[in-house]
Amino acid sequence: MRFRKVRSTGLASALLGSLMALALPGTAAAGTQDYAAVFTYNGHAVNVRDEATTSSAKIGSIPAADSWPCFSSSGCYTKAGSSYTCWSGGPSGSRWVKVAWGDFYGWVPQSCVRIGRA
Repeated sequence: MRFRKVRSTGLASALLGSLMALALPGTAAAGTQDYAAVFTYNGHAVNVRDEATTSSAKIGSIPAADSWPCFSSSGCYTKAGSSYTCWSGGPSGSRWVKVAWGDFYGWVPQSCVRIGRA
């Protein structure tokens, strides 16, 4: 898997630390983490792209019944990009969500995932 690396200015460590350490009082059991995430649904995997466009390189995939952290722990950043259809007969749209894994990030089609907290 290839991902775009976040600039190595110490910001990446701070972002990852805040992403994985954000705990909302009263919402999570002791010792668990709470962070913004995208979740696959309807039994479909979702491609992670280098940019918010279907013509951009596929840099990974979120397996069916799995989740990935959003780029920001406080919420999921979205932006307009190219149009897509999630799967044959499935939803379509043109908004994309920025996701992260460690020091790397990419984009997933917003209509193909559900946004929530993990």
